[in-house]
Amino acid sequence: MVYKRQLDFKHSYPSGCDTSKLLSDDLKNKLYYDGFQKVLYHYSHQTMKIRTVSRKRRVRIFCLLTFGAALFLFASLHNTKKDTTRSLRRTSCSGAFVLLDATVNTRMEGAGYSRAGLYVQKDGADTPTVPLLLYRGSADVGKAHSVMPHRKWRMEFQTDQFPDYERWMTPSSTPLYQAYTLTERFSLPGTSEEVQLFLLPLRGRDGTMYGLCGFEISQSFFKQNFAQPTGFDHLICLLAPADSGLNASAALSSGTTGGYFHAPREMLVLRSMGSSLTQLIGSDSAYAGISELCRLSENQSYRLAVCIPMTDYRRLIFSGNLQMLLIGLFILFFVVFCCMYFHQHILSPAFRQFEENRRESRRWMDELQMERQQMQTELSRLADVCRNESVPDAFQTFLEGTPNLTKTERRIFDGYVAGLRSREIVEQLDIKDSTLRFHNKNIYEKLGVSSLKQLQQFAAILNSGGNSAPDSAPDESGPKKAR
Repeated sequence: MVYKRQLDFKHSYPSGCDTSKLLSDDLKNKLYYDGFQKVLYHYSHQTMKIRTVSRKRRVRIFCLLTFGAALFLFASLHNTKKDTTRSLRRTSCSGAFVLLDATVNTRMEGAGYSRAGLYVQKDGADTPTVPLLLYRGSADVGKAHSVMPHRKWRMEFQTDQFPDYERWMTPSSTPLYQAYTLTERFSLPGTSEEVQLFLLPLRGRDGTMYGLCGFEISQSFFKQNFAQPTGFDHLICLLAPADSGLNASAALSSGTTGGYFHAPREMLVLRSMGSSLTQLIGSDSAYAGISELCRLSENQSYRLAVCIPMTDYRRLIFSGNLQMLLIGLFILFFVVFCCMYFHQHILSPAFRQFEENRRESRRWMDELQMERQQMQTELSRLADVCRNESVPDAFQTFLEGTPNLTKTERRIFDGYVAGLRSREIVEQLDIKDSTLRFHNKNIYEKLGVSSLKQLQQFAAILNSGGNSAPDSAPDESGPKKAR
């Protein structure tokens, strides 16, 4: 257990990388498997001594190391089968692997490129019950635990077929939490499946490289799991290494959930279209969509693009404009219909009623004018009769008493002559009812009339005859004229 303190992997995971999705906790803990620990401990502390021993002893120690690695792999697969498979099925990836910088048999042909390890893949759809396939590792142990070998199964990895193996295995001073990387897309050896590997080095505290681990994202997995539930017929999603443009030939691609798509395989030039849209132009194709730069690490960036063919974009624009035009025409028709309905059922009846009321009012005015003319004629006749005949004493008294009215009495008198009522005269002169009655009494006595009706009749006869009462009246405080 001494080496466990020196090789502390719990601080070796990159930030933002949930390695529990790659391997189960039990499988990670099996890195400290007793037999393998002892071998690694013995090997790490005997390094200086090995330099001085013979070549034969070096071979023996190396064989012992590889034998311990094999034991570790077999024991790990045997003891952690349930947890590993369960964790891998829940993980959003198409496979996981562990590659150790060791080989089981150093005497076999090509042992310099052969490395022991474990590579497990999902078979088919990404569901909790999907079976697992053993791409690299012990076939016997895999069969014993219902992990069937892949059709292109091999016992060990071939480093000459692993992308940039020597570069990933080169010791580096980069902290482990920043040492993760995503490889370029390549074809798995012996298969037509194109994948990208998310790598993390297995490195001790002293800088010793023990291998690589990580998970796999295949093109089929990316296509299936990132298909978009959209109404676009030819939607294309691309994830490619960031460059001056977008290298579609090195990108993972997906389309819609309910159809096929044709992914471009050429370099696409990015050009802004405005409104956050980007045009992707190729040698014989063009696309319209959106693009976003995603930074994986300080030294590695990817570009995510979601686009549709330019022909589909223009068709959608035309369809959108046509829809807006139809909607505008419909709104215009609706407004015109509402205006016509409002005019026919509300305004027109109101106008007709108004016109009828106007005609009726004009007819009433004509009738009133005729009655007025008749009254004027009758009053003129009566005035002529009064002038030609002897004027009654009451009318003569009325004529003589009119100049004797005071200013207030004269205003009240003019109000009565104009046809005002008593309440209107009170409001107009701002006097009390008792004051009006007092003045009425004085007016009746001065004019010699007994009622308001008689006063208005005498005033009408006086006006129709061309005679008028004096305009001026004595002051209320001055002397009154005798009758």
